[in-house]
Amino acid sequence: MRKLGVYIKATRLPFTSASVLPVIVTAVWCWNRGEFSFVHAISAVLGAFFLHLGANLMNDYYDTFGSDPINKNPTPFSGGSRVVVNGEMSAREVFVFASFFYILAGITGILLFFNERKLIILFGFAGAMLGFLYSASPVSFMSRGMGEIVIFLAFGPLLTGGAGYVITGKVDLIHFLIGIPPGIFTTAILWINQFPDIEADSEAGKRNLVVRLGVDSAKKGYYFLIFLGFLSIIILALTGVYPVYTIIGLFALPIAFKIFKILSSFKNLKELVPAQAMTIMLQGLVTILVGIGVLLDKI
Repeated sequence: MRKLGVYIKATRLPFTSASVLPVIVTAVWCWNRGEFSFVHAISAVLGAFFLHLGANLMNDYYDTFGSDPINKNPTPFSGGSRVVVNGEMSAREVFVFASFFYILAGITGILLFFNERKLIILFGFAGAMLGFLYSASPVSFMSRGMGEIVIFLAFGPLLTGGAGYVITGKVDLIHFLIGIPPGIFTTAILWINQFPDIEADSEAGKRNLVVRLGVDSAKKGYYFLIFLGFLSIIILALTGVYPVYTIIGLFALPIAFKIFKILSSFKNLKELVPAQAMTIMLQGLVTILVGIGVLLDKI
């Protein structure tokens, strides 16, 4: 049982809400339009889930040889799972575990391929490569100031575009547009989680945007991301991509203001932990509220 707990810890399972919830919203949107298949919707959720777990573990594997051992400010939400650093798993075990989930995602894709979803090969390969190359050297998007763009695509337009294709059997621009708000808010999770890691990332050569901008400018970058996330909901609702009821996503604004207050005045990196937790909560709540808005349109 103890080993099972270590495996679950290594996957960073709670973070999978960032991939699963947008797929569920896409499924609800397709159902609202009368283009829904329960089996294909479940397959889309499972595929995203497996790819996300594989990417989490692969990130831990590569950070084991980079920033994790020298990170003096790990938090429950940043600094990796720490299973290798703490001696709970070997780096090889983490790599094998990551490969296991990539294989599960591949099997899901193969089954879809033979169930009239031929283009899943392209969507699945793109998602897997973004997740893998986000961390894997020598590409390592996260070290080149491109990780934030990769996260936006992988947890936003590409994710919902692929899910929409799996569920409906059609490639539709609207399916990609659905993913813009969740992609932005998931990028905000990555962004704020990079603050406690800034010293270790810099020393390890992980030149993400927070490292490149520095703390003061990166704060402004976070504010901009949250503003852009809420603005995108308004624009998508006004243009008819989202039903007008999805404006209820703005009900999550009070959480954003609480995060802004913490971020604007923190003195110690440990003080950011509540803001990290609230950013995850914000992404989940906004996505759920948008999903409810889509349901209300059907009712």
